[in-house]
Amino acid sequence: MAKQDFLVELGTEELPPKALKPLSDAFTRGITNGLEEAGIRFGKVEAFAAPRRLAVRVRDLEDAQPDKPVEKRGPAVKAAFDDSGNPTRALTGFATSLGVTPDQLDTMETDKGAWVVYRTIEKGRPTVELMPELVDQSLAALPIPKRMRWGAHRTEFVRPVHWSILLFGNKVIDTPIMGLTPGNKTRGHRFHCPKSLIVPTPGDYEVVLRQEGYVIADFAERREQIRDGVTAIARKEAGGQAVIDEDLLDEVTALNEWPVPLMGRFEERFLEVPAEALISSMKEHQKYFHVVSADGRMLPLFITVATWKARTQNRSFPAMRRLSAHACPMRLSSMTLTARPGWKTASTNSSRSCSRTSWAAFTTSPCGWPHWRRRSPTPLAAIPFWLSAPPCSPRPTWSPRWCWNSLTCRASWASTTPPTTARTKTWPAH
Repeated sequence: MAKQDFLVELGTEELPPKALKPLSDAFTRGITNGLEEAGIRFGKVEAFAAPRRLAVRVRDLEDAQPDKPVEKRGPAVKAAFDDSGNPTRALTGFATSLGVTPDQLDTMETDKGAWVVYRTIEKGRPTVELMPELVDQSLAALPIPKRMRWGAHRTEFVRPVHWSILLFGNKVIDTPIMGLTPGNKTRGHRFHCPKSLIVPTPGDYEVVLRQEGYVIADFAERREQIRDGVTAIARKEAGGQAVIDEDLLDEVTALNEWPVPLMGRFEERFLEVPAEALISSMKEHQKYFHVVSADGRMLPLFITVATWKARTQNRSFPAMRRLSAHACPMRLSSMTLTARPGWKTASTNSSRSCSRTSWAAFTTSPCGWPHWRRRSPTPLAAIPFWLSAPPCSPRPTWSPRWCWNSLTCRASWASTTPPTTARTKTWPAH
């Protein structure tokens, strides 16, 4: 029986990063189980997962199910013939249901007597006819908590589907999947290669995407490339060691099609904050890897992974570093105000005279709204809106107001000792 490679790809909008690997594993498992249940022999099964695609390739897949013997038992011989040996209605009804005549039936002896049986050879279904059904079943069984629709279609999936591939050898299986007619065309990187790419055979899939589309389709390969790149850039540019969390590495891998590690820097004053707070902010919000020295001391550096390669590295890479280095301090600044040890309370004299130049505790003002108190001779109206707006504000505003009851609050704040309770989080000492 002839064997050929099979490829299925589903091209979507950006998939949820934390769900990409589970979706890929479930899709691959569904295809494998379906082939085993159908009795089709196959070789290696390879999974591909990137932000905009799920794909499975099956090596050495037979072109049809094997033929198998079928035996169906009918009525007992005593009930199948009358005293004259003529077939009864029970026998003729059984033969009619099978589309045969009574003389085409056999008998079978068992411990419980003789029975009428029908024996035949069932021809296996072609693979090109069977695979679309297996793909549909696998997609329907994916662990998607909430599916969505798009356009005027009734099809549902985790994200809108824009293209699909079904290839058996070099032949396209054109049975519709997810409301789309499959072909042999995929799409490359959203920015580097925003066009269709022809995949001649399943074996050329990842080669075409890598060489022409700027996409590393293999999740495990992309993951190791990110790990090696992050480790190398930390050692080369900082002489330190990048701390790689496995869950963060999986999430960053699911966010990138063409990963390029970059190193950024933040101000050393943020190191006064407990390391746990800095690491949590960079890892959960910015998806950055932090860097430590040889003795385990945290450095004012971070590593981010871009999803595209700059055409002119000398000009574009510094710009990307500056962008990342600008976003990190903004996130750390808002976190620093509540996490820095010793900023829980403030003396009455300093709160009234505003003699210091640093930000104080995050406390509750007399009007009941939480505010940042800034100990500085800078007039309140001169504070930029992104500093004057409290965390509870529904949206940023150019007005210097601190809350809804701004005038009353401002007057009472200047003349009243702030409450002793501060809404801050206590971090372990180092």
